[in-house]
Amino acid sequence: MIIFFGGEPPGGVRFKLPGPTHHARWMGKVIYCVKMCLFLKQARLEQLVSQGILELTIFAIKVYAKAWFSAPNPVAAPRNDLNFVKCFVDYKQVNVRIAKAAQKGFFIIHGISAR
Repeated sequence: MIIFFGGEPPGGVRFKLPGPTHHARWMGKVIYCVKMCLFLKQARLEQLVSQGILELTIFAIKVYAKAWFSAPNPVAAPRNDLNFVKCFVDYKQVNVRIAKAAQKGFFIIHGISAR
């Protein structure tokens, strides 16, 4: 995220080749999306693919990163889940389609009926 916003981390910038991913490794996929976003101009991807990568990266940085870093605290889990859902509602101002899809996925995973 530091590099995405134009900064440089204390240890410098190093990129590793992507390895295997599993559907349960969502954060790994997000990290690779951020890396791909950083190199979009060099990748020569189709416009639709580039736009999707950019949209996912923005969602991950604006919404998902906070939830990811607060997840290890089990005491705060109920509050974090509510804040996460609130972020979906707020994110509708940025991208309605992604906010609705994320909210739907969250409700499905947690067995909640979305109305």
